[in-house]
Amino acid sequence: MSEFPDFEDYNSAEIKLSVEKFERVLTGETQFYFDVDEFADIIDFYLLKIETAKALEVIKYAQKQHPSSSVFQLKEAQVLAFTGKYENALDIVEKAMISNPNDPETYAIRGSIYSQLERYPEAIENYEKAIPLTDSPEELYSDIAYSYVSWGEYEKAIDYFKRCLVNNHTDESIFYEIGYCFEMLDNVGLSLEFYSNYVDENPYSSIAWYSLGIAFNKNEMYERALEAFDYALLIDENCLPAHFGKGNTYSQLNHYAEGIESFKKSLGDEETKALTYYSIGENYEKLGILDQAELNYKIAVQMDPFYADAWYGLGIIMDMHNKYLDARYYYKKAVEHEPLNSYFLNALAGAESKLGNITDAETLYVGIIEKDPLHIDTWLDYSAMLMNEGQEDQAYKIIEDAIHFYHGEADLYYRIGFYAFLQGNIAEAFNFFEKALELNFEGHTIVFEYLPELRKNEKFLYLINTYDQKNEF
Repeated sequence: MSEFPDFEDYNSAEIKLSVEKFERVLTGETQFYFDVDEFADIIDFYLLKIETAKALEVIKYAQKQHPSSSVFQLKEAQVLAFTGKYENALDIVEKAMISNPNDPETYAIRGSIYSQLERYPEAIENYEKAIPLTDSPEELYSDIAYSYVSWGEYEKAIDYFKRCLVNNHTDESIFYEIGYCFEMLDNVGLSLEFYSNYVDENPYSSIAWYSLGIAFNKNEMYERALEAFDYALLIDENCLPAHFGKGNTYSQLNHYAEGIESFKKSLGDEETKALTYYSIGENYEKLGILDQAELNYKIAVQMDPFYADAWYGLGIIMDMHNKYLDARYYYKKAVEHEPLNSYFLNALAGAESKLGNITDAETLYVGIIEKDPLHIDTWLDYSAMLMNEGQEDQAYKIIEDAIHFYHGEADLYYRIGFYAFLQGNIAEAFNFFEKALELNFEGHTIVFEYLPELRKNEKFLYLINTYDQKNEF
């Protein structure tokens, strides 16, 4: 009872033959009789191709051959709703209900129209009315679940997705939707409980084990995640998402070589190939094998030219090779596809700065700060550029302004302490260093990169020792 037919079902030779016959009728070449099911298939064929005018033409012809059938009234309502004529569609459904009040399809289509209008309570009410009128309510459960998802009622959506699984243990999309709902509820505990109970009852469901692995991964239980993915692969060695899941888990564990191998095993999944090549490239980058990282990022953007993260990855590689013109080109491609991404914009600003285009870089930095003042890297990089340009006071002020937005970021205090020290304000510098140590003791080593001479400064070493002892307790 879904709104649209399945593409695979409507690509068969039999249906194509029916379509060819109907098109010959339209040319006046011949006449054929089509039964109700054949007409319905032809209409759905055109709907799948989004040829609504032709679909309506078939409906009109079908109504002449089968004037007593309500099927074509409902098909007309579907087409009108698809073209945004919702009120007309509802009027037709109401007429169909008068002639056939016990047809579950009528309620399902009216529910679908209400759902498109974002009138979710009415949509769900109609789907519910259809349930007792059919022997196969699973699709209606799914329709109700998706309405609840659109409505933001994720717990209720999960309840109906669970009903879909009672007689269908292999529908991957249902598991993904349940996982999405748990994610939106930000409740990993419930997710783990559900999938754990499910695999106890259905131990040979590879997709359930895979979903459990995803839940473990999100809960940072990485070893358990790997075990779950392995169970999925024991049941079905062709469960490609499980290989991909293992790749992600190995990446989280910083086992990048193992991650690459798992990602490579998942490459048979056409839908995620660009993502997989990107993930392989990212792991090669973290291993420092930059030529392979670049190669895989390039394959990713060839497969999906809109893949902003892969363009960004190429920019990073060029940056690491000090090829700033190339880096700028790739960062611009990333920004082209995600113009509000602060990471991409900040990287582009950095490339402009390295190319000596200070005005362009400053414009970008200021723009990011205005739109995303909590993006710490932008404040730090902007101030560093100003310091390199000899604008010490302005660099100091930038970090001072950043602290007003973000009081709890140690890197800001380490940086402003460095600037204060350079300006000869030693007491102020140590106050900032102390605040930074309080926030993040482990980050203090960055001070030695700024000011190597502090390795022998007794006061600074005393501060470090004091906070080191505090951390032990």
